[in-house]
Amino acid sequence: VKFSTNKKKVAKVSSKGKVTAVAEGTAKITAKVKGTKLKATCKVTVTAADSANSGANGANGANIANNGATNTANNTGNNDNNGNNQGNNQGTDPNANVTPEPTPDNLTYPTALSFDIDTSDKNVETENGKIMCINVELGESYTFKSEIEPADTSAEAVEYKSSFDYVASVDQDGVVTGLYPGMTEISLVSKKDDSICAKMYIKVNDTTRPANSFKSYNSSIPHGQIDTITYRSDYRDNPNVQARVWKPADYDPTKEYNVMYCLHGGGADMNYWTNNCQADRILDNMQAEGLISDTLVVFPNGSIDYNANKNYPNIPSDRVPYSGMFTVAYLFTFEIINNLIPYIDEHYPVAEGPDHRAVCGLSMGGGQTYDIAFRSPEMFSYVSIFSCHPFEGDGQTVLTSKERADELNNYFKLLIFQVGANDGLSDGEKTFEKLCTRYGLNHSWVLEPGLAHEDAEWSLNLYKFLKYAFKANQ
Repeated sequence: VKFSTNKKKVAKVSSKGKVTAVAEGTAKITAKVKGTKLKATCKVTVTAADSANSGANGANGANIANNGATNTANNTGNNDNNGNNQGNNQGTDPNANVTPEPTPDNLTYPTALSFDIDTSDKNVETENGKIMCINVELGESYTFKSEIEPADTSAEAVEYKSSFDYVASVDQDGVVTGLYPGMTEISLVSKKDDSICAKMYIKVNDTTRPANSFKSYNSSIPHGQIDTITYRSDYRDNPNVQARVWKPADYDPTKEYNVMYCLHGGGADMNYWTNNCQADRILDNMQAEGLISDTLVVFPNGSIDYNANKNYPNIPSDRVPYSGMFTVAYLFTFEIINNLIPYIDEHYPVAEGPDHRAVCGLSMGGGQTYDIAFRSPEMFSYVSIFSCHPFEGDGQTVLTSKERADELNNYFKLLIFQVGANDGLSDGEKTFEKLCTRYGLNHSWVLEPGLAHEDAEWSLNLYKFLKYAFKANQ
C-alpha cells in the first residue's frame, strides 16, 4: 500500500500511513494498493485547537474525517469532545504561529511548466528525435521530474492529471502508476491558466506471460459447452451460415453475458481457434480461475467469396473490396454487423451495449478487426489485433488524423496490438502502432519475443486479451 498527500504543506503522511499536521488547512490522504485500482481517500483538516475546550495552541492539531471509517488519535494534548482534535498544550494564544490557509489570491502561479525526461531511458519512446511517450509495465511506476518557473511557485498552484485515470494514476509528486493496458496523457497544469502546462503520454503494457499450463486441458475443472448455430446471411450464395459459441460451464440463461467475437486467419474456418489454438481450454481454465467475467465467445466463419457483379446490402459506396487473397475477408466485415451480431443478441442473454461487446482476430481476422472496430467503434469497447496491420498498408483509411483518434477514444476502452517478434508482419503492425501513438489513440502494444506468425502466439494473445476485456473501469 502506498500513502500520499496532495498538500505536504498542510499534512504529511509516512510510508506506514501516519499523518502529521504541518499547518492549518485541508489535505487529502490517499492509500492505494500498488498494481491495482483499489484505493481509499481521507480528508484531513488541520485546525487551531478550540480555545474554549483546551486553551491550547492548535497549530499542530489534526481533525480527521473519513467516510465510513473510525478515526483514532493519541491524546498528546487536550482533545475536543469528539476525541478527534489532537494538539500540543502550550497555554498560548490559539492563533499564534498559525499559517493562513492558501487561497487563490495569495498563491504564486507558474509562468512556464516542462518535464525533464532522460531520453537515454530504455522506456522512453522516440520518433525522429522527438519524445513520443514513456512505456510503463503494468503495476510499475515512473516519476516525472518537473521544471517550474518561477522557482517559488506555490505547490497548491499546480496539479497533475491523467486523461484516462483507469490506465494510469498520477499523484501530486508526479509518480505515475500503470493500472491497465492503454495510453493516457499525463499533464502538469497551472490551476490558474490551464494553457500553462506540460504534457506527455504514458503507455501501459503487460509483457508478462502465464504459466505454460494456461492452454492445457485440466480434467479437474468444469468445462464449457460449444454450440453450433445457424444464422441467415445477406452476403453469401448459401444464406444459411454456421458459427460456434462457447458458453461457460456455469452458463445460466437467466443471467446477462458479455460477448466476444473471435476471428480466424486466412484459409481457416470457425474451428481453427479451438482445434489449433486451444481457445476452449484457455477459456475453461481462465473461467475456473476467475480471470474472466461472464462471457460468451463466438467463433464465426469469416471467409466469403466476393462477386463484383452482385449488389450487396448496406455497403458504403466509398468502401473498396480488398484485393488478392484478402478479397474473401471483405464481406464478412458487413455480415458480422448486420447479421451475426443481431442473431446473437436475439438468441443469447447478452448484456446490451458496446461495453459488453469485444472483437479480436488473428492475421486475416486481425485485418478484419481493424475494419469492423475502427469503422463501427460505437459497437465495441474492447478490441485486440493479433499479427496484422491494416489491409491497405500505408494507405490505410481507418485512422488518418488526431481528430479521428479523439473520436475513437470516446468508444474504445481497451485496444491492444500483439505480434510475435519473429513475425514478418511485425514491422507493419509497429508502423501503424506508432501512428496511433502520434495521434494519441488510447492503446497498448506488445511484441512477444521468440514467437512468429504461429498458433503459440495467438493462444497467448487471446489469453492476454481475455484477461483485461470488460474490466476497464472495475
